[in-house]
Amino acid sequence: MEIVRLAPDRRTAEEWVLVLVAEGIEAGLTAVDGGIAVTAGAADVANGRRLLDAWERENRLARAEAEIPPTQEWGPTSFGVILAGALVLFFLYTGAHDPDLVWFARGSARSASILRGEYWRTITALTLHADLLHVAANAAACALFVTALARALGPGLASALLVGAGACANALTALVRGPGHDSLGASTAVFAAVGALASLSVGRRRRGRRNRRWQDFAPFAAGLGLLAMLGTAPEADYLAHLFGLGCGALLGGGVAWFLRQPPRPLAQAAWAAGAAAAVAAAWLRALD
Repeated sequence: MEIVRLAPDRRTAEEWVLVLVAEGIEAGLTAVDGGIAVTAGAADVANGRRLLDAWERENRLARAEAEIPPTQEWGPTSFGVILAGALVLFFLYTGAHDPDLVWFARGSARSASILRGEYWRTITALTLHADLLHVAANAAACALFVTALARALGPGLASALLVGAGACANALTALVRGPGHDSLGASTAVFAAVGALASLSVGRRRRGRRNRRWQDFAPFAAGLGLLAMLGTAPEADYLAHLFGLGCGALLGGGVAWFLRQPPRPLAQAAWAAGAAAAVAAAWLRALD
């Protein structure tokens, strides 16, 4: 029997023996000057050292990941439910879709108007809905996904991300579809929340990790699956939903990269105020 490796202590040596035995190598322990060694047959020494090297690399990686501090969340919040209620109340005020009403004439995401410079429509369209079923579906999705996003990031940062990603998605939709397209609804922002949640999940899984695992991208697959189930109905604006998912994923990825914990309450208030100001300014410009 020849020495495969010297062990720092008996517990480690016994662990190494188990690793080698599990791989079909007959191994044992022997006392040597200054410690204890793992031994194996001469024909198995090289393979044994390779296996132990691989085992140690995996253990170092696991220990390093265990030492990474967990990403902090904002915690329980009812922001998504509150926002859902606000959408319903605004729908009750504006009524169902009527192209002659000023709300829809000046606030929908009419691509020709957006391309002419009426950029406020990218935001105002997020607050309008075609009918009661439309707003009810978006309110339910908002209560679920926006609440989850606000729990992770805080209500202020989440609201700013939704407005920003939703507006960008509507602008991209107008650019790609060209004149002649019109849409409205909060579903674009809801899919932005789904995309952001996927990016946040991936960022938390991979932060501090050296190796790459395809399983880390499962949240994106889930988001695309949700898009396929809910965002491609005959009446749905699938392109706006896809852009919403993508814009939310990009912004969520940026947040996951730069922030290890949600902003403090004062910063949350500032983000929320900025998002509310953007919506208010868009409607003031639309109704001017």
